[in-house]
Order: sequence, then C-alpha cells, then structure tokens
Amino acid sequence: MKEASNKQYLNELMIRLEDVEKINGDVEFQFKQQLTLTYLLFIVKGGNGSILIDKHEYKVKKDSFVFCAPEQTFGVFSHSEEIELFLFRFNIFQQTDQNATMSLLKDENLFINHGVLYKAYSKKHIAFQCEEILTKWFANKMLNRYHCQISFQALLYDIFMQNFEQEEGPLAAIERTKEYMDAHYHEKLTIEELSRMANFSPNYFVDLFKKIYGKCVTEYLTDVKIDMAKKLIAKGGMKLKEVATQIGYDDPFYFSRKFKKEIGVSPTEYMKRRSRKIAIYDRQLLGQVLALHMIPYAAPLHPKWTEYYYQTYGSDIPVHLNAYRHNVNWQSNIEIINQSNAEIVMVSDHLSEQEESQLHTKISSFIKVPSQLQWREQFTWIADSLGVSEEAVRWLHHYDWKVKQAKERLIRKFEQLPNAKVAIVRVFKNNLYLHWSKGIASALTEDLELTSFVEPNSNKSERISLAALREMEPSHLLLLIRQESETLAHWNELKHTSEWQEIEAVKRNQVHYLSSDPWLENSAYAQSRIIDQLVNIFL
Repeated sequence: MKEASNKQYLNELMIRLEDVEKINGDVEFQFKQQLTLTYLLFIVKGGNGSILIDKHEYKVKKDSFVFCAPEQTFGVFSHSEEIELFLFRFNIFQQTDQNATMSLLKDENLFINHGVLYKAYSKKHIAFQCEEILTKWFANKMLNRYHCQISFQALLYDIFMQNFEQEEGPLAAIERTKEYMDAHYHEKLTIEELSRMANFSPNYFVDLFKKIYGKCVTEYLTDVKIDMAKKLIAKGGMKLKEVATQIGYDDPFYFSRKFKKEIGVSPTEYMKRRSRKIAIYDRQLLGQVLALHMIPYAAPLHPKWTEYYYQTYGSDIPVHLNAYRHNVNWQSNIEIINQSNAEIVMVSDHLSEQEESQLHTKISSFIKVPSQLQWREQFTWIADSLGVSEEAVRWLHHYDWKVKQAKERLIRKFEQLPNAKVAIVRVFKNNLYLHWSKGIASALTEDLELTSFVEPNSNKSERISLAALREMEPSHLLLLIRQESETLAHWNELKHTSEWQEIEAVKRNQVHYLSSDPWLENSAYAQSRIIDQLVNIFL
C-alpha cells in the first residue's frame, strides 16, 4: 500500500487496545512461537534479539518496532544480551456499510512491518508513553483504560509519522546488505564491497554483522550457498559441477569438501538420498518418512505448527506447504504440489474426493496411507510402499533397543517413587484436559510399561476441572499449553490462583512443560522423541 493511500486508509479505521505487557528476557530467553488473534505491536526498549513473524525473522535492538497481524504466529528470542520490550495487543475495526456497521479487520499489509524509532521523534518520549500506558492499564482507577486508549492512538501516530519520513540506521543498513548477500551469494562478494554498501568500515561491518546475526559474514555466506546447493540437488536434473558453479564455487572438489564438512555427507550421497521427490500432504505422515532417513521434496512446515521439523529440516525440504490446521488451506497446498516437480504424493486415507481428484491430475504416483493402523504397522506399510523395508527394520531394531534401555532406568526410578502419579494435562482456551492419545498409550503403557501415568476413562483426552485435578493429587504434571493468545492469557491467570498452587505436583515443583510435537503426533519419529523427553524429565 502506498504511503499516501495508507495514511488515508488509517483515517477510516477504529483502533482499540486490548492488552499490554512488558517482557524481560535474559540471554537464553525464548518466547515460543504462538498464534495471535489480534494485531500486535512490539517496541524494544533495550537489548537485542529476533522477532519471528510466521517464517520471517526480524533482527531487533533498542528502539526497534515490529507489527504482527491477526492469525499470524510470532516468537521472541534474545541474542547476546537481555532483551526488554513492550507488547501491545489491539484490534482494528472498519465501517462496512452506510448504517455504520463495524467489522473486525485482518489485513497483514496495513502497516510497515518493522523499523526503528528514528531521531525525528523523541525515543525517550515513546519509551515514556509505553511505560505510562503499561502502568495505567493495570491501575484500578476510573477512566484509566480509557486514557490508555487515547495514549495508544498517540503512540501509533508517532510511529506512523516518523516512518513516513524515515532515515536508515545501522540495523537497517546491515539488514539491507544481508538481503543483497541472500540474492547475490553466487557472486565473488568481498568484505570491502559489502561494508561499502552499508557505508561502514570493514572492521565495524564485520563486528556489527556478527553481533546481530550470531555468525561472521563468511560463515553466513557459506550457509546460504550450502542451503541453495541442497535445494538444487533436491530439484534434480543437475550434475555436481553444475550445482557448484551455480552457487559460486569454481572447483567442484572444493565444493564437495565444503558440503561434507557442513552437512556430514558428500553431495553424491545427499543426492542419492534425495533422488525420489516425495510430497507429504498430511503433516502427520512427515514423522514416518523422516524416520526412514528420506527427506521429502515437499511437506507442511511452519515454525509454530511443526516447530521441531521446521527447525531441523526446514532448509532441507525445498517446498514448504501450509501447516496451519488440517485442510484449512488445502487448495493452495494442492496448487503448490501440482506446480512442483514431485513424483510421489503421500496422503492419509481420510482425504476428500475433491482433494484426491485435484491431486491426481498432475501426480504420477499416489500413495494413500491407511490411518487406522498403529504407528508401527503404518511405518512398515509406508516403508514397503516406498521399497525401503530394510530401512524400517533397522530403525525399529534401534528403537526397541532405546526403549529397552529407557524402560529399565525409568522403572527403577519409579520404584524409588512408590506413590508417583503422573498426569498429562493440556491447557486449551479456558479449559483443562486430561490428555491421552494412541501415540502416548503406545509409548508409555505398551513400550515402556509404565503404570504411574493417569489414563482417562475413555482412553482419550477428556475435560477435567481444576478441583478434580487437585483431588487427583498428581505427584508430577506434564503440561501441554496451546501457544495462542486466549489460552496463554488464561494460563497466566490460572497459575497464580490458590487452587492451582494447591495441586500436589505444583507444591512439589514437579511441573514439566511439553511441546505439542511429538506429544500430539503418532509417528515413528514422534515415538522416539517421546522416549527421549521422558528420560530427560525423570532421569
């Protein structure tokens, strides 16, 4: 949206502040990726770090700001020092007809995504505004929140106005130069050339780049080159020498040595592993295929919805499908698969007729995986279908060995805790659920043969009241907290109540937090990770 039209558009909107908080994080701080249902404004008061909006990472430091739109995900991570920031949650309403009916607006292109608070407006004044809004928001005085609404409008006005006439600062210069490196990685880039581009001295450029991005310039360029090499190999049809030349290496032997040093296997071996272009349509199947040491060509990936797989395999899988809720974006996912060079598409058998007919149009091989099978049976079925049965046998042999080792140690541990009672509880919106699933039952009761875990009567998740949970007297609590604003707001209130504090596990300080993957997944990879996490929690 152009600046002039953007200004005019803002004049037609009604903005309402919904909440404000201050976040203080140490060097290792992480505000895990979560879903927001409102607009967000982050203003960094001190320190430096990253704010991740969906898949885009913004490097931030003192006086930076970042906007996030509804139904996007966000995370905050500190870098080399503590980070201190304000988080404002707000909604925007727009008049939809002549009768003055207002509708909730969700437009991720409404604001400039990020920037720095420049000299044209007093940084101290904006920091003071943030502190004043925070203090008054929680002060129990008449009309305080009404005053906060006015102050927040003024804060937004200052940010908008100073960014319509913005000047570039050091952070923006470094980011602009990094974006140039991302696009021109195959060229012979030098420190001198890049530092001139940022208008810095070479030494200052190198030091500032490492401080912001956590790695030196040459390391970053190598990472970009190798990531692109993996994508080119995954697409297929290119010789090793051609891949080396395309990413800027004249010597294919030097490229091979560099690739093996960074990835752990040679380009030839990596190419062999990637020879079949498999598209995973359902994210529940991703853990089955990865356990077979096969990297799919396309799969649903997202830093929140599939956090572990995104962080571990995001750069290895060239085509990322939308992973937000099952089938919500199925048309766009099918379009991406049909436009790709995928040879095989793997789906669950609960696929709708409409989805299946659209996928069949351009995909030569179609594997429909039975969903009613237990994870071991499904894992073996997939391996047979892909012709890698021996790989499945080897993986299961190693898994059974891991289970045997873990079971002996965990059983001994629980024998030392004769009254141990472990409950897995999921917090979702304003409710608590005693959580259970086929995957959890398989790992805990069938493989590890642990009897201390509380199973719901229906052998699946069931709602439980706080009073009932307290009466259960669990000695240990394993918590799954949905990472979205409504649930987190409820959890923040719940954990400070006297009822929560009276739960036996809370009094014992035996509350452990779980990530949604692998505990909401039923695959070979998930089972292995559940075993690992239980060992880390109890041993």
